[in-house]
Amino acid sequence: MKSILKKVLTACALFGIAAVSQAQLYIATGSTGVTTWFNFTIDPVLNRVTVDVDNTHAGPGGINGVVTSFGFNLPPTLAGTGSLLSVSGVPSGSWSYFEPYDLNAGGGVFVQDVGSGSGPNPNGGHPPDSVAFGSSATFVFQYADFSVSDLSAFLGTDGMTSRWQAIAPGGGSDEGFGNPGPIGGPDLGAVPEPSTYGLIGAAVLIVGVLGRRASRKSASL
Repeated sequence: MKSILKKVLTACALFGIAAVSQAQLYIATGSTGVTTWFNFTIDPVLNRVTVDVDNTHAGPGGINGVVTSFGFNLPPTLAGTGSLLSVSGVPSGSWSYFEPYDLNAGGGVFVQDVGSGSGPNPNGGHPPDSVAFGSSATFVFQYADFSVSDLSAFLGTDGMTSRWQAIAPGGGSDEGFGNPGPIGGPDLGAVPEPSTYGLIGAAVLIVGVLGRRASRKSASL
């Protein structure tokens, strides 16, 4: 039986069974009431952080704005290893990668480890290329060696920041911290990828088939 299990584990390794960790939801809210939801997903196999920016939720009284930049905290082991791999939902090539993300240029308040924005720096955004109210966008960040042990240092309280421009109604800009939202929190527990369930099922099936063959062989002796 040990040899059978060894074969199954080897097959699983070859198929690349792994887990994806997810921070359920962070809600960033500015002093004006403008609000945006951010979902973070960590893939420790591909060493990527995917941020889904959901800018479809108006604040009190219908306050809304355009997300022109955002930043978040990473484990210190990943410092200097990142890049913005891809974006969707905003014009291609319109967003830059910032490390560190220092909103308000040295003010020391809205400072995160890394971030991205539609301008030359976190403060200077270009609304036509940004995440407009009523729309969503996805950003994929590439890093080196994102091991599961690093997850305890990811995000944290006030661990992300969003900047808005073209606030409506009234105009102007705003910024705010992101904190765990009502459907989740900073729990980065491992969640198997959808394909993993199928592979696990296949592994169980293999164990059953090999087990029956071993039983038949023993019975014939």
